[in-house]
Amino acid sequence: MRYITYILLIIAFSARSQTMQGVVTDTRTSKPLYPVTVVNVFTQQATSTDENGLYSIPANAGDLIAFTYIGYKTVKKTKPVSVLIATINIVMEPTEYALKEFKLLPGHLTP
Repeated sequence: MRYITYILLIIAFSARSQTMQGVVTDTRTSKPLYPVTVVNVFTQQATSTDENGLYSIPANAGDLIAFTYIGYKTVKKTKPVSVLIATINIVMEPTEYALKEFKLLPGHLTP
């Protein structure tokens, strides 16, 4: 009977919700980013970072987590296997856009 109790406890423990957490920072300044949108791609659960760049989201082993922020490249990470609470810090890199040159010359304006 004792072994059955241990087995049931192990099953209940492993079925418990798993979490992925950490801090999201800027690659150039190392300052925390707020509010970064954090989405579990498989379950569609979403959250955002707080003022200190901290996030925490329910995620099972193997779930893909996407981090998006305006002006930064999207980062995607997979939650490691066999870890109930995974602490993964994210560093996001700014995106730069090159726009075509536009010349404004007198006499070439449209009404």
